[in-house]
Amino acid sequence: MRHIQNLPQKFPMVLLQKFDFGLPDAKEDPLLDACALKIAPIAQFLTDNKSILVGDRGSGKTAVFRLLSDRKIQFTNTENLTQIHIPIDEELSYKTLKGHISQQIKESTNEEASPHRLIWELFIFSRCLEGLKYHFEGNRKFEKISDEFHEAIGWKSSGKVGLIDLITKTKKTFGVKLENGHMGYVVPNFYASVEPKKEIDEPLEHANFLDLPRFKSELNSVLSESKAVAYVLIDKLDEFVSGEEYKTQLNTLQALLQSWRDYQSYPKIKVKLFFRKDLYERLDFSSIGRDKIEPRKVDLIWTNEDIRHLIASRIYYNIQNINKGKPLAILCDEKYLTIDRQFLNEIRSLDSIPDSERSIMDIIKHKILILRDRIRQRKRDAYDARTTNVHDMAYTALITTLFPRAANHKTRSNKIEPLEITSYLATHFQFSSNSTTPRIILLFLQYCLEVTRSYYLNNPTESIQINEKGEYPVFLRDHLFQAYERVRQLAMQTITGLNSKWQRSAGNIMRHASTSKNPELISFKEARKHLGKEFSGENLADIGNFFAFYEHAGLFSCTNRSENLENRIYAIPIIFQRMSANAFS
Repeated sequence: MRHIQNLPQKFPMVLLQKFDFGLPDAKEDPLLDACALKIAPIAQFLTDNKSILVGDRGSGKTAVFRLLSDRKIQFTNTENLTQIHIPIDEELSYKTLKGHISQQIKESTNEEASPHRLIWELFIFSRCLEGLKYHFEGNRKFEKISDEFHEAIGWKSSGKVGLIDLITKTKKTFGVKLENGHMGYVVPNFYASVEPKKEIDEPLEHANFLDLPRFKSELNSVLSESKAVAYVLIDKLDEFVSGEEYKTQLNTLQALLQSWRDYQSYPKIKVKLFFRKDLYERLDFSSIGRDKIEPRKVDLIWTNEDIRHLIASRIYYNIQNINKGKPLAILCDEKYLTIDRQFLNEIRSLDSIPDSERSIMDIIKHKILILRDRIRQRKRDAYDARTTNVHDMAYTALITTLFPRAANHKTRSNKIEPLEITSYLATHFQFSSNSTTPRIILLFLQYCLEVTRSYYLNNPTESIQINEKGEYPVFLRDHLFQAYERVRQLAMQTITGLNSKWQRSAGNIMRHASTSKNPELISFKEARKHLGKEFSGENLADIGNFFAFYEHAGLFSCTNRSENLENRIYAIPIIFQRMSANAFS
């Protein structure tokens, strides 16, 4: 069907100690650069018409951010402009600025987000200037913009009163006039009405006020003249709003989106946002217009094929040592490119069973599958598309070079049965969003390596002989099972612990579900019985917020959202079904 042709006959077990599948945290992953994948959503985000990357926890947003920050990947621009990347992922300077300004503002407009917008505008533009400083050293136009901006906000010593000076040394009312700018975008015009304190001697009519549209326009011109484009990358937005009340979080993020939209008027300054999915979905787009946001957004979702590619890339990185750096030759039978995925999964499951262990029913089933496929193939013609592709078959071949063709799956009746490896990877690591994240897969690979090394430490083996299918049985089915149980436990503890106030209640519900007759589903009424003391009242809204939070977190998903809250049924992903008692300790 498919196998690697040119591997040596023996796998030296000493190499296993040198294996490294990387780390789940993108900031620490040593293989991120070497094994970077440009899957379809990432490729879309790298185009100029996409600016917002939205993904679940662990979906790879920070990995993309890191690769861009380190210039390992670049954006696609048709003008072939010089790219300048300005990464922002630390919230300390933002919070410092916010704490310095926000309490001094008495809002004079009815727009709740406008004070937050003032802070974002100051923060983004100042960081933009900071990031461009090296590239435009000696450029008089740029230095003039920088000097005037810093003078206006009081971050540079001058003979005039700056904005920060006004904030800290005067009684004032700050406001935002939202005016129509070019290209149909709303332009913020920040103003201040002030009454000076005694320590300010200079008349306020001489004070500098902020003209951000002018500064942005002039900076855009400098970049255009230099045939350059600045990409401002903002990640870790959850940390920017951590510790804030729910309403304040929303106002802060909505203000950021408004600032981002204004930058669309300045094509050489591109603000790229990395949003966690649950934060993005909470936002109110009524003041901005969802129709203006959604076309610029990309959902970072990994397909099953993407996940196989991720695993294969990590395996390939390691087995190059086996082949002493020589390219691997992967043989794929073209016939199997036209066979549906279900057939491939079934035939691979049977192939994974050793001939000595095959039952009569296994042999009969195998013959029926082959006969069914021959009949189906006769009905095909040149206009029928392939159901799989060469790349994906190569990914599977790489995976099964070291991993078993079938993994141990625990059925509803708690029996252990083999499940074809690609089906196993596609179903057993999904959260309630029905998608799998790189983080959970890399954690699984890390645990697989730890369990396997421990096994061979206690069962010393000099080398492992390649089998007739061109594969090394290094990682055994039981190793995968043990690693998976560790992943399940950690995932449960991590997700339930996302909210310390509700952690106990979430744990109680999942503990009950794990011991119920139907571990796949739990009703709202049944779950409610196991809520903790914090839900002792009859406030359905609070209980609804609890379920909404853990839905976003990936713990379960509503199957009948059209029903009233009290009649809802929640599905539990395979990874959280029938958890052991250790998962809740």
